[in-house]
Amino acid sequence: MSVGVQSDTIRNWLSHLEHLVTADPSDKHRLTQLQNHSKMLLMAHIVMIGVLFLSYGTETQADQSEELAQKVETLESELATIKMQLASALKNQTDSFNSNNAQQREQSCTLSSSKTGPPPVYFFVSYPADLKGKVDIIKFSNAFVNIGQAYNPATGIFACPVSGIYQVFFSSNFGRGTTTNLWLVKDGHKLIISHSDLPGHTVGNQVLTLLELQKGSHLWVTQDGGMTWSGPNYHAINFGGYLLYPLPDKQKP
Repeated sequence: MSVGVQSDTIRNWLSHLEHLVTADPSDKHRLTQLQNHSKMLLMAHIVMIGVLFLSYGTETQADQSEELAQKVETLESELATIKMQLASALKNQTDSFNSNNAQQREQSCTLSSSKTGPPPVYFFVSYPADLKGKVDIIKFSNAFVNIGQAYNPATGIFACPVSGIYQVFFSSNFGRGTTTNLWLVKDGHKLIISHSDLPGHTVGNQVLTLLELQKGSHLWVTQDGGMTWSGPNYHAINFGGYLLYPLPDKQKP
């Protein structure tokens, strides 16, 4: 291959490199292309130097030697310029890549956090024996479900951990000739009654309601008087609820 053809080939690679350096920074293959063409340019430069040395050995005319020397000087100058542009482009590409990765990690964390939401709240508990007379707080000791640990079997009280809309229920078997009232109580205020007045019989009764509760509210069930029937294997007296929809905490007046 002649020196002129070799020189033209290198100039073409230089032109392509200049195009890559000024290309769209969002091009994902730009970094790899820059690296590959840089290697090709360096190899071509080495070959060109070899050709020039061979030319010096075979060409004796002074004007040709001078022309070759000028070409080498020009190519080395252009190569130095391209190297500087390449280094700058590689740095910009790396910085952009790192910045995009950081933004993606931040967005992923934000999305993960938004999907997680508040912790789930479910509880279902029962009392394993009869209840006679007045009972201020029924301590339902059998906890079938207590996800979130918001219900305390030792006190019989559900402490609301998350503000929101809750579905709450309680049920029992009443009767045998005794008027019986069970109440759902919130923070010391009676909300809903379950009443029975049947002579000589028992009857099951269940109350189901929706409540808007604030974080820190307390719920329990009380018996004003009478009799409710249950046993270790029957779980006829029970209490439960779960969070349907979380709401923001309300500011206290």
